[in-house]
Amino acid sequence: LHFHIMDHLPWRHFGRKNVGFLFAIANGAKVIYDTDDDNRLKEARIPILGEDQVFWPDDSKSEASPGLLNPYPSFRPSCGHVWPRGFPLDYVQAQHTFNRSVRVEQLERPPAVQQFLADEDPDVDAIFRLTRPLPCNFAGLEPGHPSAMAIPPQFFTPYNAQATVHLYEAFWGLLLPVTVHGRVSDIWRAYLTQKLLWDVGQLVTFLPPYVVHDRVAHDYLKDFQSETDLQLKSTALVQFLSQWSSNAPTLLERIEQLWAALYARGFVELGDVRLAQAWILDLLAVGYEFPKLMQGNVPNVARHRREL
Repeated sequence: LHFHIMDHLPWRHFGRKNVGFLFAIANGAKVIYDTDDDNRLKEARIPILGEDQVFWPDDSKSEASPGLLNPYPSFRPSCGHVWPRGFPLDYVQAQHTFNRSVRVEQLERPPAVQQFLADEDPDVDAIFRLTRPLPCNFAGLEPGHPSAMAIPPQFFTPYNAQATVHLYEAFWGLLLPVTVHGRVSDIWRAYLTQKLLWDVGQLVTFLPPYVVHDRVAHDYLKDFQSETDLQLKSTALVQFLSQWSSNAPTLLERIEQLWAALYARGFVELGDVRLAQAWILDLLAVGYEFPKLMQGNVPNVARHRREL
């Protein structure tokens, strides 16, 4: 494999998945399902949203705090209040991050990133696992309504690399950084990708669990240590991304700019800037077509459909 990224990937790191992503793109993939070996599909299929109806949370935002949304409580968990790994701990109990009115919206195009929840041992942080009992299962959104929830533009939610569909329009955002721990890597990717998805008129959706997480044995205290950046830097990262903007005329340039900005502020190291540059070169070399920027804030919905 003659990919430029090969010179920037350490051994025994979660980010070596980047090679598989590029291989799939080079061989004509239009959909990539990012998963782990301990996530078991409930059925031998992966449902993919099209131009469906979705739950759309109230997207009014307070200027006093960054836009954050925790979708887990809306899917009726069996374990009480729960939050995704990488959600800023300062806002875990903040009512405005999960107790929001919703309405039904019609998507105008398939969402580029589609995150499935996981039953039994969902993707939560070590703090949750150390302090709360498992298993935890999700009953889904309220019956009689759409099965998926959209994350509105200007709202951040961490999504993971365990049961996530990426459509062609989001392939550029598959890159996993390698200068942070693997338990941080996919979360930093998610926050950066969400910020730039809005520039191309795209968004992230969350769907009910189509996998069961048969998690291999972990030392939760070691996980806690590995997640230090998530615990201490997630809030700062979201605040920075909320304020960051670019006048660069192409998505490709904005990707490179944003990785450099994350390095300048200590969220990643220089190796990830060089990795991102190599990733862009490889995407161009295999013929990937970057989405074009869209003027203004263009949501992926035909507004407004139905209030709930």
